[in-house]
Amino acid sequence: MEPVIDANVIIHGQNRQNFQRVYTVPKVFEEMKSSMAQRRVDNLDIQVSKPGKDSLEEVRSKSESINSPTSDTDEKLVALADTMKKTVVSDDKAVQNLAKHLGIEFQGYMEDKIDKKLEWEILCANCGSEVSNPPCTKCGHQTTRRRSF
Repeated sequence: MEPVIDANVIIHGQNRQNFQRVYTVPKVFEEMKSSMAQRRVDNLDIQVSKPGKDSLEEVRSKSESINSPTSDTDEKLVALADTMKKTVVSDDKAVQNLAKHLGIEFQGYMEDKIDKKLEWEILCANCGSEVSNPPCTKCGHQTTRRRSF
């Protein structure tokens, strides 16, 4: 298996899986600062790549439509998996959820993977109004994200 991996796989990796080669995005690779993480990086055949523009646009659009709490790096990771037609390996539930919404294969590393798609609402932390862009247009306060039911 040659998956696209998140930082948590490298950081928490304990040779639980023998990957021949792994792929990741530049920002994940840059997060490997501790000496332990660096040793793990040295023991893996890591190919650092960038996702295709079309895949990244699709991932960002889906992320926005479900109000995903994923970061820019998370979205690039999912987009790389889409571009390369690879499995994403991550214990980050938001990454897994975004992949699930897009039909991209994913699996957990140390934890089970999610089984349900989730979406979030953005609400004003003060008045509770649903907000499309912070701050709240009614009272001016900051927003919070809550899982939709």
